[in-house]
Amino acid sequence: MNFKGTVGMAVLLLGIVLYYYLVDIPAEKKQIEEKERAGKIFLFETDRVEEFVLEKKDSVFHLKRTSPNDWVLLKPVQAKADAGTVFSFLSFLHSARFSRVVEDSAQDLSVYGLQDPSMKITLQLQGADKKILLVGDDHPMNKNLYVKREGESKVLLAGDSRAALDKSLFDFRDKSLLLFKSEEVESIKFQNDGESFELIKENGQWEIIGSEKTKADSDEIKNFLKLVSKFKVKKFLHENPDSLEPLGLDKPFARLTLKTGKDAAGGLTLLVGDKVEDMGFYGKIASAQNVVLFGNQLVKTLSKKSVDFMPKTLLEFKQEDVAGVHLKTGDEKISLGKNKDGGWIITEPIEANTDLSTVNSLLFDLKAARVQEFVKTSMKAPELFGLDSASKVLTVDFKEGEPWSLELGNKTSDGLNFFGRRAGEAMIFTLSADTIGKLFR
Repeated sequence: MNFKGTVGMAVLLLGIVLYYYLVDIPAEKKQIEEKERAGKIFLFETDRVEEFVLEKKDSVFHLKRTSPNDWVLLKPVQAKADAGTVFSFLSFLHSARFSRVVEDSAQDLSVYGLQDPSMKITLQLQGADKKILLVGDDHPMNKNLYVKREGESKVLLAGDSRAALDKSLFDFRDKSLLLFKSEEVESIKFQNDGESFELIKENGQWEIIGSEKTKADSDEIKNFLKLVSKFKVKKFLHENPDSLEPLGLDKPFARLTLKTGKDAAGGLTLLVGDKVEDMGFYGKIASAQNVVLFGNQLVKTLSKKSVDFMPKTLLEFKQEDVAGVHLKTGDEKISLGKNKDGGWIITEPIEANTDLSTVNSLLFDLKAARVQEFVKTSMKAPELFGLDSASKVLTVDFKEGEPWSLELGNKTSDGLNFFGRRAGEAMIFTLSADTIGKLFR
């Protein structure tokens, strides 16, 4: 009998627990959700908005969705829209709430500034569903707003929301100066201050095409493209100017052209015109009509020279590919080679064993050596740098291919660096005295 009573109590307890979890909790959750929904100004999902219109007393903005994450402006100009601003605008409307109903059936809307509202927002949803919100005056005692849903007679009091709703053309417009994907760019052409050169990517490797063809630093180019892609328009000035001459854009002092493999014609070209006092520079995309203002930092970035994209690594090599090293200072020369067993030995001035760790350290320092600064792209007067008769020469022999040599001349005036060049190349650069000390130990 006691056993049956225990079972009965267990069944009853289980029933109470199940009722709580299956009935009470869902019902409580539903009440919370209904209360949450009841306090919202609009019930809609942001991803169902196909287009919307913000009407203000002095302007109308009409925006349309072109893809899940992209929008365009249709009025007052046709242009790409700022997706971030649009998302924030719609998200705010989605979560906007009212604190109370001011009047259930308002007879005189002018009292609340709703007879001639300061803003009218129309959302066009999927399935021809439309929602319209009228925005009136601020509450006299705080920054709350009087609002009204079109088709209803209730006047609602919403929170401090005017700044979130009162957007301008500049807010809605995409302010990206150059729209491109860095990984797709295959050509970058600079025309600035009388210098013209081009960076071209072939088979995944970047090269500088100027007075001579030189290997370029891929990381430097990647950083440049990343930096340029982040620059924004400071101000949209003229949508269709009568003349570009007063702005210095008929003969721009700087141009930047980006091309991708998909470009059938001229690519994307940015023109830089006259300076606007301390505000920035006039600029425009060559294929567009409108003129914009952008900051001084962009012009500084575009003022790069071809040498800025040259690789700073002195020599790229694999240590196992090295067959010999020769160090020459004046008339003295030390040569290192490998014996038949593959071990390192001194071959000149005498044949002798050498310390393996010293050779490995030398090759490590050579691999780590970096150019301090590129000085000249061509050498018309090598004697000015002491390179007509090099004071030091380092040569590396490889198992396959031609040997490589570094020629060193004079020290710089401050004594901190040496002038140098790679044999067979015209480019003159500097290497730190510390680096040279390690290589010619």
